[in-house]
Amino acid sequence: MRWGRGGAAAVTLNDGRVVIFGGNQYTGCNPEGCDAEIWNPASKTFTTVTASMNDGPRSRLTATLLDNGTVLIVGGDSYPSYYTSEIFNPGDNSFTRTTGNPVAPRGGHTATKLSDGKVLIVGGDYSGSAEIYDPNAQSFTATSDSPLAGHTDHTATVLCDGKVLIAGGFSRTADLYDPVTASFRTSFLPPMVRARHGHTANLLSSCKVLLLGGDARYPATSELYDPSAGGFFVSGPSDNTYRNYHVAVTLDDGKIVIAGSSFDTSSGSSRVLELYDPIANTFSVLPISESYGFYPRVFAASYPDVANCNGCPSGHKVLIAGGGPSSNGYPLGFIFVPTAMSPPPPVVTAVSPATARTCGNTTVTVDGLNFQAGATLGYSFNAPTSVTATRIVATTKAASPGTFSLTVTNPDSQFGYKDNSFTFVQYPPGDVNGDGILSPLDIFYMTLYVNHNGPAPLN
Repeated sequence: MRWGRGGAAAVTLNDGRVVIFGGNQYTGCNPEGCDAEIWNPASKTFTTVTASMNDGPRSRLTATLLDNGTVLIVGGDSYPSYYTSEIFNPGDNSFTRTTGNPVAPRGGHTATKLSDGKVLIVGGDYSGSAEIYDPNAQSFTATSDSPLAGHTDHTATVLCDGKVLIAGGFSRTADLYDPVTASFRTSFLPPMVRARHGHTANLLSSCKVLLLGGDARYPATSELYDPSAGGFFVSGPSDNTYRNYHVAVTLDDGKIVIAGSSFDTSSGSSRVLELYDPIANTFSVLPISESYGFYPRVFAASYPDVANCNGCPSGHKVLIAGGGPSSNGYPLGFIFVPTAMSPPPPVVTAVSPATARTCGNTTVTVDGLNFQAGATLGYSFNAPTSVTATRIVATTKAASPGTFSLTVTNPDSQFGYKDNSFTFVQYPPGDVNGDGILSPLDIFYMTLYVNHNGPAPLN
């Protein structure tokens, strides 16, 4: 990205692109904190939006996709952004101030679109109140009552019945907003198992809600909100690391991918990518390079990808990017590809020739399936000179003698190999014709080479 963006907001547009707003900068627009970038899945590139937001900088803001395809942007950490709101129009990449401003200044709040297209805005650093934005009237109106407690860095989750669960925010307090009665007072909830802030909350297919992380005193904890029981319960297994100001995104199959943390001490928690399986009720660590870090206030967005990948199904991938505690941030982006959407791994069926001299420069042909452009061959091979879906051609480097399993690795890190399929052979000095035997024929071939411009010695 152009900037490292901690506390940015990301929205997936109706056309599948992802827009990232603000982040990090707390004192003025440089223009970081006031600008936006668009992630294009087709080209895998970030493009800066020419126009800047009207007010800013904005960090810990909210961005909500409205039914008409525009985006409502509310609040932020700095003056005057926490008093203001605006609309982003992806049709012409413009920012326009809303007709009115929010009824209270907000940062670290939530903005949740309801079934009727209106937006419920709750809490924030400067207010324990709540309000409704009506896109048709382009107006903000305070709710008839307020949550039982002020919520900051909390979560807001639309439940299966349309109610909104407001959970945590430096406390164990939870509230339910009922859009039918337009009130918080129709339901009173018992406290959460743990006080949480900077946690995540994901609706499961069972209509329960998984709440994860959010308190340094209780590492690796999670709990479930069960609407049928009307309360919070310890979920069972523990996450494998500390989590705070992380992201948790629900995948097409109902599993949840989890990345990021502000706890990156000896635990190395920001470098742990995990998957939660709600059916098995388990957390599992996913393979990722230790050099990759997902930082505090990272953002994520699920986006559709229908590109053909050699027969794999279309579905939603996840963009995970940004984060960081200061204005320099971490301008890195990663794409999480669910297993079902991964192209099939390469398959090695034949290698010819199956032997090569240890001095290198032998041309080898590898046949198989599912090879991708940019694929490489393991152990002492130069970059391939030719790659098709079924064949790779490459030359050897100098190597030690021995028999090895020839491995093909695709750019997506999936690999395939054929056991004990290739041998590097050390021929004796003077074996000019490379047949492994010292004989008068070697003298004959050397004479041809020296005196009659014959073929070069093979060894």
